[in-house]
Amino acid sequence: MNSAVQSPFPKLPPAPTAPRVRRWLTPGDFCRLSPSLTGTLRDSTRRAGVIRSALLLTFAGASLYGFVFGFWRAPQQALISAVKLPFLFFAVVAASAAVNTVLIQVMGHRLTFRQVCSLILSGMAVSAIILGAWTPVALFLVLQIPGPDPALVGLARTDPAAATAMRAYEHILLAHTTAVGAAGVIGNFKLYHALHAVTGSIRSALRVLAVWLATMGFVGFQLSWLTSPFLCDPVQAPHWVGNEHKRQNVYEYLWQCAQGNLR
Repeated sequence: MNSAVQSPFPKLPPAPTAPRVRRWLTPGDFCRLSPSLTGTLRDSTRRAGVIRSALLLTFAGASLYGFVFGFWRAPQQALISAVKLPFLFFAVVAASAAVNTVLIQVMGHRLTFRQVCSLILSGMAVSAIILGAWTPVALFLVLQIPGPDPALVGLARTDPAAATAMRAYEHILLAHTTAVGAAGVIGNFKLYHALHAVTGSIRSALRVLAVWLATMGFVGFQLSWLTSPFLCDPVQAPHWVGNEHKRQNVYEYLWQCAQGNLR
């Protein structure tokens, strides 16, 4: 005879466990904003894993696309841009995080500088992942356009041979600028879900996202102009930093480039 006595209380289901936070997050975690990522962004004790993974992915994706960015001009310019594009991404994060920390506190949200850095760096990692995925397509397109003759260095932009290469330069520069800008917007829009998780309000998340997009867009344009060229024009030898910003601003330069008036 079974003498076991059953408890009169119903058996409760096991308590849900928090998602396990891995030491390294994958590109899919950032692009999908997985629970491993959003849960970590709210937990200050585990945020180092997000920052570490975002730094690595941002460097890898931006370096790959930076190499393609400068490859049409010369292999040397490709190597220069492979170093400069990740540097630009990290500079944008550092500069915009300081401004956005102040702005978000003015808007009534008590997010620390470290939290803001984690959020912005996560969005930048998504942008770099997108650029890394676009690299084969960008390389294919660049290879279809013959590179400039090294003998063009030192010629005036109005020279007939230089003018032909300058038209190709204008189209390639606009294509790369559009690709980097589109990846930046997409990466920052992915921040909406993370901001919603952190602020707890849809309206607040949208307001913060709008302010951040405006701030990072302005900062990104200015820093990219100051650290240019990423794609050196055909009449100049490959170099690290140019002096075009002393003569005009980035918006004027891109407008002239779109009109084909870089002379």
